[in-house]
Amino acid sequence: MTDTFRSKLLILFLVLSASVHVDAREPDSKKLQVFILAGQSNMVGHANYITIPRLFADERQEVQKLAGLVFNPGTNVTRAAVDAQIAVRIERDAINNQIRKKEIVGEQQIAAARKQIEVLQADYDAKTSKIKGTFAVSDRVYISSIADNSRKSG
Repeated sequence: MTDTFRSKLLILFLVLSASVHVDAREPDSKKLQVFILAGQSNMVGHANYITIPRLFADERQEVQKLAGLVFNPGTNVTRAAVDAQIAVRIERDAINNQIRKKEIVGEQQIAAARKQIEVLQADYDAKTSKIKGTFAVSDRVYISSIADNSRKSG
């Protein structure tokens, strides 16, 4: 190729690239989820919904303010609701463990156990969704971490 041809090709490329116009768009926004985990320092990363009803039962003003940030107005999560959710999870996990440990054998028995796991999972998901439905969505963000020498926290 000659230098003249390369120059013309470069100019053509620049003209074409300048004429291309692409609109940039904002990515679809996602809801921010804030997880409040309460427990001992040796429990970093291990939590479940069992701590939630305590926010409703505690009468201290600062705890009630926190509950106002965490939950939608007029909603309540009871200990019984959380216990029911956890009981379903424990039952589901027990059947799963029995399959893994080969305590349930035979194609039909394993198929029946897996079907039962599906039913329990659907029940667990429904109970979890009901609890999550009480959580408030806020445009404010609070980040707090207790120094527990764990790099995973906060």
